[in-house]
Amino acid sequence: MPKKIQFSREDILEAAFDLFRKEGLYALSVRKIAGRVGSSTAPVYSCFSGIDEIRESLMREAFERLIRYTEKSYTADIFLNIGVGMLEFAKDFPVVYRTIFLEDARGRDMFQRFSETNRIQMRKEKSLAIFSDGEIESILDKLTVYTHGLAAMICAGIIEDTSMQSLSARLAQTGGDIIGATAFMSGKWPEYSGYFQERKGENHENHHDPKRNFR
Repeated sequence: MPKKIQFSREDILEAAFDLFRKEGLYALSVRKIAGRVGSSTAPVYSCFSGIDEIRESLMREAFERLIRYTEKSYTADIFLNIGVGMLEFAKDFPVVYRTIFLEDARGRDMFQRFSETNRIQMRKEKSLAIFSDGEIESILDKLTVYTHGLAAMICAGIIEDTSMQSLSARLAQTGGDIIGATAFMSGKWPEYSGYFQERKGENHENHHDPKRNFR
């Protein structure tokens, strides 16, 4: 008698996520997920109470994947990496990105948690150390609007060049403008530009050099 195949919660969640990224959260059904792992619906119901619990788990998994994307070192600039990570996630998982931020009611809470995570990351960037919490909040708000706009355009297929180099350059330019303007308006421009003078000669490609991005 052939050995009965066992499916773990992780196996089922992985299959469900694959369907989620292709078809959307609300196209999911227990029957579809069971078909993807090659089983009856019984193993699915043995691991999850139903489709609602699966969707909740998938949203948590999607958020965790997004955070991991924003914590990667795409460039030498920690803050720039947040934006690049968001756009890379939108490129790889456009349906999931739309669900998180545009379609699901849980997106509001996730957005707030995501913003808090970003603030923590921003505090690790040495060039931003001169700014107050209020100034950091203002910079983050402005960059968030711009970055989510780019992500929405990526999901809609509007932007032709979605290479990491092109997207990183867009973010570096706009980020440098916003941060430089904040430094200038707050009277912190000498300190901010001085940071880059000290690092002159170092190879920091894609860093938001104020002399390149702010006039």
